[in-house]
Parts: sequence; C-alpha cells; structure tokens
Amino acid sequence: MAAGGAGRGASLVEAIRMLYLLSRKLLFRLDPEAAHGVAMRVIAGVGALPPLRAAVAAAYAVPDAEPVEAFGLRFPNRVGLAAGYDKDGEGWRGLAALGFGHIEVGTVTPEPQPGNPRPRVFRLESQRSLINRMGFPGRGAAYVAKQLRGPRPAGLVLGVNIGKQKSTPLDEAVHDYQELIDVFAPLADYLAVNISSPNTPGLRRLQEPGFLAGLLGAVASRRGELADRLGRPVPVLERRYAVASFADFSAMLARFVDECQAQRGRDLRLASACFGAAGPVSGNCIRMTNLPWRLDAAVIAAQFGIGRVRLVNDFEAAAVGVEALGPGDITTLQRGEPLPQAARVVIGAGTGLGVAYALPQGKRYRIIAGEGGHAGFAPADDEQMRLWQALHAQLGRVSVEHVVSGAGLARIYEFLCAGLPQATASRESVRSEGAAAISRLALEQNDPLACRALDLFIACYGAAAGDHALAVSARGGVYVAGGMARKILGRLAAGGFMAAFNAKGAHTHLNGRMPVHVVTTERLGLLGAALIAARG
Repeated sequence: MAAGGAGRGASLVEAIRMLYLLSRKLLFRLDPEAAHGVAMRVIAGVGALPPLRAAVAAAYAVPDAEPVEAFGLRFPNRVGLAAGYDKDGEGWRGLAALGFGHIEVGTVTPEPQPGNPRPRVFRLESQRSLINRMGFPGRGAAYVAKQLRGPRPAGLVLGVNIGKQKSTPLDEAVHDYQELIDVFAPLADYLAVNISSPNTPGLRRLQEPGFLAGLLGAVASRRGELADRLGRPVPVLERRYAVASFADFSAMLARFVDECQAQRGRDLRLASACFGAAGPVSGNCIRMTNLPWRLDAAVIAAQFGIGRVRLVNDFEAAAVGVEALGPGDITTLQRGEPLPQAARVVIGAGTGLGVAYALPQGKRYRIIAGEGGHAGFAPADDEQMRLWQALHAQLGRVSVEHVVSGAGLARIYEFLCAGLPQATASRESVRSEGAAAISRLALEQNDPLACRALDLFIACYGAAAGDHALAVSARGGVYVAGGMARKILGRLAAGGFMAAFNAKGAHTHLNGRMPVHVVTTERLGLLGAALIAARG
C-alpha cells in the first residue's frame, strides 16, 4: 500500500508538472499582466476547493523541511512568497498549497487605487524574469481584509504588506499606516511597512530621518495600543533552548537576558515576569515533573532584579493563552453551539497529559490547572478494556496519562504487537524512537499496525477530552493543544476523535454542542505567560 501511495503521489506530481508546461505556453501568448490575472484566478480556484487544494498540497509537500524561528514566529520552511504577487489576498490559500512556508499579501492601501498607467509589467524571456512597475494597484483594505478572514492552513505564516495611498501627502502618510495596522493586526501574523517601492512617487522620502522617526514612533505606539486592545502580547525577542544544555533554569534565563540585552543595546529592566512549567505550584515554587529543576519565584526575582515574578503550571498558562489566539492559530473539529463567557477546557498530550479548566469570573476567567491527566483511565469498549488489563498487569493503577501521551501511544503499539510471531523492523524503530516512529509509520507509510495504534490512541484521547468537557459543560470551547495534536491533525480531523468525544450516552447531545478546536500554534503557553505577566 505504501508503494501504491508513493506511485500515485509521483503520478500526481507528474500530471501537475505537465499541466504547468502546457499552461505556461498558453499564458506566454498573453500580455504579462493579463497572464498574471489568469494565473491568480486559477490559484484562487484551487484555494476555494478543499479536495483540490489538499491534492496540490500533497504533490508539493516539502519533505524533511526544517522550521525556522524568527521575529517571534515559527516558519514551517525557509521559502516564502513576497508581497506583489497576491496583491488583494485572493489566492493565498491556493498558494499555500504549493509549499510556501509563509505568504505576504499586498501591498495594500487604505482605499482602492489603479496604480501606474499600463503597460507596467514587462517580460524578459531570455532572462526568465519580469520588470514590475505596477505601483500599488489594489482593491483596498476592506476588500483584502474580507479575503483573509476564515480558516487558514495549519502552520502557515501570513503577512500583510501595507503602503500609503498614492494621493496621501507625505506629511500625512503616518495616518494611512496606522489605519492599515488597525485593520490587519487581528488578521495577520506580521505586517511589513512598505516605504521602499520605487514605483510610488515620493514614497522613498519616508526613509529620510525626519519622516522615518515619526513613522516608526507612530507604528510602535499603535502596536502597543493594539496589543492591549486585542489581548495579544507583542514579542520583542523569542528564543528556544534545549534544556539539556543548561544545569538549571537560572542558567537558561541568564542566557536569554544576555541575548535580549545584546539585541536591545541596553540593560534589561523587567517590571514583571511569568514562567509556566510542567509541575504543581506550591508557595510560588515549582518542582518540575520531568526535569530535576526547582523554580523559586523569590530567588529568580532577586537574582535578575525583576519586580514581580509569578510561577504557574504550564497548562494554566495555556488556558490563559487561549484569549490571545489569532484566527490562524486553530483548526475547528466541531463548531458546536458556543456561548459567550462559558467554561473552557484546554487539554494536551505530549510527554504527559495536561488539563486545565477556565471558568468565567466577571469579565475574565479563573483558571484551574490540576493534575487531570492522572485521573483513572476509563475503557470505552472491549479493546480498550483489554488494553487496561494489559497495563494494569504492568503498572497497577492505570491513569489516562498512561494511555494518552507519547509514552501511552508506544504502550498501545506494544499492546497490539502482543502475540505477533516475531519483532519486525517497524517494531524495532518504535522501541528506539517511540511515538514519533509510530506517527511516521502511520501517516507516511500507512503501516497497518501503526494505523491501528494511532486510531486507538485518538479514540482514547477523544473520550478523555469529552469527559473533561462534560464535567464543566464547556460551551466556551475545548482546545486540544500540545505537539502531538499538531503532528496528527489530519488523523484527528478524520472523525475518530470527535466520535469518542461525543459518545457520552444520555449526554451525547450536550457534548455535541461544545466547540472543539485543535491549537496549531506552538506559542499557546508563551502567549498565556506573557498575558499573566502583563496583568501583574
């Protein structure tokens, strides 16, 4: 089956390649700007049809892509599409299927404008290039904003390039940029302020010190105002470190502080800080569950000169981080019938299983982050009962985390392997790599045993999430977080998770009203910790 799947994938890639070669010949018979318009309409059509978009995405998947972290964002690969191609945000979903790690829409101006007179695009066939002198033609901010609303492909980084109206005097340009920031900050991962186009008369004068200082000051001020209004903190610097490289948390924090000071060019004075860590909080101290580290808020505050330090469980931070999620940070599995200011659940499988409840309290939420992952595992059918019996023989009491976690997926696989005549190469790779190997075997090679293990894991995961949701009537939403959910998103969306989530006997109809989302950003806990620190 794996070979057949690979063959079909190769055939699809070849078919798309032949279609490209044919369409290229036809497009080159058109004026270059007309050809661009035809191509954009086709790409927009691909984006509007999920089955076709999925087929193209499979053909253009980037194998072994290495994510890149920059400017507080995680790019799934190093190749993106710059502004200028999709000026009005009409084709970005289709373009994402071609494998780009990020797409920058625009340049967008506040109001529609025609750009420069035609002809303004020139084809240089011998050099396989174009000269673009279009200026900033476009349908305006309101139209583009409408195109950007709605679901976003998981992991895609979406930017918007903004520019002043051609008719706006330079001394009033700042107002155009502020208006565009207001429109697009809630919709985009980043904004690019365009003051360098050579095709807009006088635009480059905004690079002169007198204009530039005022523009940057106004942009920075508006960014801060929006962060407060949207409840989404704006990062200055983000870093990811391997904990194995540090003796303790203080050593890791010292590295971050040093790097932040080097970037900002001055000493770092922190009024408040919040750190989320896996483990129970006691007396503003945390002894981490899976690391031999102990965090003490008073010691950290004294060592680094921080005014206020708060330590929280990592899933408390995640539950607060839900408030800061953007439109592209979730994939919805069940729309449900959401209610405002209703209870929420955040649950996430990884090294362990984290659970937190967010309960309405006035205009905000009270977060309860206990040790829900250590509740008892409740088998839902005969196969799960046999799994429980096998684990009980090994472990004694069986918790949900023994099943719904990375180690749990490996246990499920070993349970299914029991009774097989001999160890296979796949089984050996699972023993050395654990859950990552099972996911790879299931999702990339369609290995039957790995698929069974992953589907059983997903059923147990969905049932546990549904139990926690039922406990608090989570009409405010259930948010499935953690690295495992992101990696198996396609399988989660196939139906097994939601079937188990909703299978609650007489209360099935209650769970069916609860919205269920998979969090696709890795920054959920970080966003929550930043909000907690900002609130003091």
